[in-house]
Amino acid sequence: MISASSISEFLYCPLKAYLKYVQGYEISSETYLIGKLTHELFRGFNEITIRNLWSLDPTMTLNEISSQLWDDVPSLIKKIIYKKDYRDIIDGETVKEIYETLEDQFKLDAFQLVFKSRKMLNMGMSGDEIADILFPPAMVEFWMESRSLGLRGKVDRIEIEDGAYFPVKIITGTPPVKGVWKSHAMQLVAYAILMEETFQKEIRVGFVDYVLVGERKPVMISQEMREEFYNTFNEMESMMLEGYVPEATPSGKKCKKCEYREFCEYGDG
Repeated sequence: MISASSISEFLYCPLKAYLKYVQGYEISSETYLIGKLTHELFRGFNEITIRNLWSLDPTMTLNEISSQLWDDVPSLIKKIIYKKDYRDIIDGETVKEIYETLEDQFKLDAFQLVFKSRKMLNMGMSGDEIADILFPPAMVEFWMESRSLGLRGKVDRIEIEDGAYFPVKIITGTPPVKGVWKSHAMQLVAYAILMEETFQKEIRVGFVDYVLVGERKPVMISQEMREEFYNTFNEMESMMLEGYVPEATPSGKKCKKCEYREFCEYGDG
């Protein structure tokens, strides 16, 4: 069974995918944990913000709305960011930098929500209605599996609007100047294929959310993209079944920070 995330890793570097999925080397890297930490923080922030929106009422001033939306957010950040699982691997300076960056990002997000909320309250909407509009119905970290395809995956979010389903991948890194990184696009295609089997709905578009820069980029799930995905899927399946060693895709920047560099001839690159 091949996972959607492993397809992304294979496109990032086939040799890294080989070491992880064929040779069985499991290494918890700082980069992986930073991504996991950031995902957990954003999920927690959204959950608290939705809960705080429920408590809004039309008599509140802008300052009162701001205070309500920020309630419990600082304690959430501290509670998650200083978990032992993260502190044991992520160095202190990096933790401090993540804390400051995300606190600033959450403050900005909350500030923008204050004015949107006030406007909706003036229109006679309740806190529940505001929460539903600002945070549309979604399935979070939704697990899917297709035994017929030999594919599985856990998508970050599935957003639903007017009966249409959209896979969303959350990324903590930076996007390319145009479009999205190919590995992220192919992972979205994998989720789209799984969703079509699970929900019996055609999936035509997905999104990549680059959360630290506040940018959402669409990915069209075209026939061409599907064909490219299946070519990659078949190549990775052959690697896993036959055990052949693929070529690495050396890159000075990527190789230097790769957690598998000690097993690779390009590790000192």
